[in-house]
Amino acid sequence: MGALPRPDVPPGAHRDLVDALHDLHHRAGWPSLRTLAREAGCSHTTVSAVFSSPRLPSWGTLELLVEAMDGDTHHFHDLWLAASSPTDTRSPTIARIAGRRTELTAVRRHLETGTGLLLVTGEAGMGKTGLVATAAAVGSDGFVATGMCLPLASEVPLLPVADVLRTVHQSDGGHWLDKALSQCAPYVAGSLSLLVPELAEWETPVPGDDWARQRLFAAVETVVQQLSEERGLALLIEDLHWADTATLDLLEHLVNRDPAVPIVGTWRLDDPTVERPNAEWFNRVRRIPAVTTLTLTPLSHDETRDQLTLLTGQVPGAAFVDSIHQRTQGHPLFTEQLSAHGDTDRPLPSLLADLLDARLGDLTGPAWSAARALGVADRPLGDHLLAGITGLAAAELAAGLHDLDARRLLAPPARSETALRHPLLAEAIRRRLTPGETRAEHAAVARALGSSTAPEPAEVALHWQAAAEPFEELVWRIRAAMAAHERFALRQEAAQWVRALDLWPDDAAEAGRPPVRRVDALVSALDLYFGGIDPERASALAEEALTLVPGLQPPDAAEVLLQVGFLHADSGEPERGLDFLQRAAGIFAELPPCDGHVRALYALELTLRDVGRHQDAAAAVARGLAVSAELEDHRWYRTMLMQQAWYDARAGDPATALSRAREAFEVEVPGPDPRGEARLAADQTDLLLETAADVEDVVAAGTRGLDAAEAWGLDMFTVRVARMNVAQALWRAGQVRRAAGFIEPHTQGPPLEDGWVLHAERARLDMMQGRLESARELTHELRTVPTSWFSSRIELAECLAGVAVWIGEPETALEVAVPVVTAAAPTEAAVGLGPLLAHAARAAADTAVGTEWLGRLTALHESCVVDPFAIRAVPADSRAWAATWRAELARLDGSATVPQWVVAATEWDRIHRPHDAAYCRWRAAQVATATGQTTAATKLLRRAARDAREHVPLLAAIRDSAAPRTGSALVNRR
Repeated sequence: MGALPRPDVPPGAHRDLVDALHDLHHRAGWPSLRTLAREAGCSHTTVSAVFSSPRLPSWGTLELLVEAMDGDTHHFHDLWLAASSPTDTRSPTIARIAGRRTELTAVRRHLETGTGLLLVTGEAGMGKTGLVATAAAVGSDGFVATGMCLPLASEVPLLPVADVLRTVHQSDGGHWLDKALSQCAPYVAGSLSLLVPELAEWETPVPGDDWARQRLFAAVETVVQQLSEERGLALLIEDLHWADTATLDLLEHLVNRDPAVPIVGTWRLDDPTVERPNAEWFNRVRRIPAVTTLTLTPLSHDETRDQLTLLTGQVPGAAFVDSIHQRTQGHPLFTEQLSAHGDTDRPLPSLLADLLDARLGDLTGPAWSAARALGVADRPLGDHLLAGITGLAAAELAAGLHDLDARRLLAPPARSETALRHPLLAEAIRRRLTPGETRAEHAAVARALGSSTAPEPAEVALHWQAAAEPFEELVWRIRAAMAAHERFALRQEAAQWVRALDLWPDDAAEAGRPPVRRVDALVSALDLYFGGIDPERASALAEEALTLVPGLQPPDAAEVLLQVGFLHADSGEPERGLDFLQRAAGIFAELPPCDGHVRALYALELTLRDVGRHQDAAAAVARGLAVSAELEDHRWYRTMLMQQAWYDARAGDPATALSRAREAFEVEVPGPDPRGEARLAADQTDLLLETAADVEDVVAAGTRGLDAAEAWGLDMFTVRVARMNVAQALWRAGQVRRAAGFIEPHTQGPPLEDGWVLHAERARLDMMQGRLESARELTHELRTVPTSWFSSRIELAECLAGVAVWIGEPETALEVAVPVVTAAAPTEAAVGLGPLLAHAARAAADTAVGTEWLGRLTALHESCVVDPFAIRAVPADSRAWAATWRAELARLDGSATVPQWVVAATEWDRIHRPHDAAYCRWRAAQVATATGQTTAATKLLRRAARDAREHVPLLAAIRDSAAPRTGSALVNRR
């Protein structure tokens, strides 16, 4: 084909780009539209538009076409940047930047087609903001929703996330977001309205439970997915080093769950002011496979020349470039500030602060008033807020801002707000203020922000703190705690309550009356122990709360004792916790039936079960069941009913247990109760596993709760337990790949303290699938996860020991198993130690000095106050574990027989556990081979191989045993 029609565009950078593109098409031999479309991977109409439309094409499409015609992409990128750069430096669109071609391409491509999180890092002033803003402004046909983290708003939960959502909402009057929400579950709009009040019109009820935080996280994930299906979308969050922990938690949640849109974040390196939790997040999140880091380094000599050209509007002389680059070493901010300062003959100051101070120069009048307000607020401000802080009339304020802009001290405006050009300028401004001026300015900022239409209480509180106004700070700290509660930011809420308690006046009547009682603040803080209060501080608050108990009304006293008791129970002092929980339950028992009584009995049951007092725990459940029935509280009633089913099963009555569990599921509750559904799913699947129910029954029971959790965005411990139980039922039935499908999507990141159950299953499934190195690394990580409850410690140790013996680390299995068995043996929790003891016996037999363990393991078994190998109806696998234990001990002392192992295999067959049966037949075949029973060994191995399907290490061991070999000295040992 010949030349394509050229668009009619005026002379200038865009015309230069058009001419260069058509010249390249000529040099390439005039390839057809369809040929170029095929090479570039787009439609021929898109190619036609690039060549013939007067509209500037996206760089992504243009780059692909230039590559298809073997053109110079760097040259065309410069042409395209020039064509897309605005002529008005005050335009919200970001102008081109110097250099960074490779980095700009990486960010742009990530925004267009990337996955996961791209962290753009570098020291202060290295050009992170300029890079990502340029990529976002000119690099994609889609929409880049931007949020910013602010230094003085680091305690405001999810502020940049709300910023992102509001950007989307404002992009087209809310139509895009409204359409996306209409495709989501009902809870999504209600949850998001807590961040974007404009969505309150949806009037979607949101359950006020303890898991609404997880629901909010899922709501953000869900709406982002729906938004991206309608239109290209990417997220950009600036200055993550200043982010609140809730924002960081949400980002980690999204990245671990394979986000539907690319995310870019910036992070300042080598900043001593970064909070420890943020630094820990930065170190942790970079280990996630979906996270990539791009670190910016200083500009080269040529790039510094380009930067000076952009800054001055003319090509600088070689000597000037040499002088600047020698002094700044290519640091973009140093170059910008030194160029703007104009005095290039003096040596570069040793500290950038000196240069910034010089830039401020002799600012006076309205310009200094505006600069002072922006520096102290340390955030963008609208004209209304600036006027309120400075007290300037509109004309004076405008004149002051024009003065600051002429000195290049202001950033390009965005959303009708004004900001300083760089955060370090704010520091320079604050350094120029006397202590009295600083306090007065912070008070002015606090008053202005507090009187705005939607103040962020935590930010206002920080300014009152800097203003040294403790009572005003206390009032806003309480409001900040309540706001954090509404956004389910547990750590922030906890921190706000703790700070409020520190500020509480000795004489509240004289200083002023806080909006809540001190005891309420104490209870709220203690209730958030899991939200991140330092354990020592939590203990101190608990002791203070206890001193108030004698003067409190009974309901308040019981609530304090309940919170203190649960804190001690969870922090490793269950006996002390029991005392307080029993006192709380006793006080509630003397009052009219109430929700608090049921909560106290529930906490009491969990703690009693943890210390192995199952009979007393069962009594607490029975009482809780009666109180919830009297209250007609159907949610608590079905919870207690399911707990009662667990004790029925342990008492040897599985039929009653299963009947009661079915009754619990049939209880109708008012309105949705996804949290209750998840708890019931966890409990019922656990019960079905213990009674060796059919695998599909377990899957069906678990799916009901998991579906409810999915619909309402719950990601809590009971949801993970239900998922773990379904996976266990599947792999126990030999369906390893299907089990992995339930677990792998939810275990992409490192194991967390409250998420270890799924990672433990992931380690076991990795092992079964032959991914031994992955299983080894994960089990080593899991060994550092703290667990305080006996049931959790036994469950985790059983998994870790079971994996360790298969990956060839029997010593590790013993290191994990023996301490847990020793601790649990004197309690009723010993009833669940059978699997762990059997794994320990196997591990001991696998070691080179196994016989030394025989007496020790026997003694550990005998020390159990409840024999874990006594034959019981529940758990249904007790007979199989007892037979396996006896066979492993015989292998340990070299006396194992074929019948011993066959008996164990038969017990596993009885409850449909093919892999466990195959393991026992493999061991039986080893004994048969050693004793010359070749025919029996062959039959045993053939049956074992059939049952071992999908268990890669076991199948390999069976095949290895079937291969010809000489000698049998180690057969009874390995």
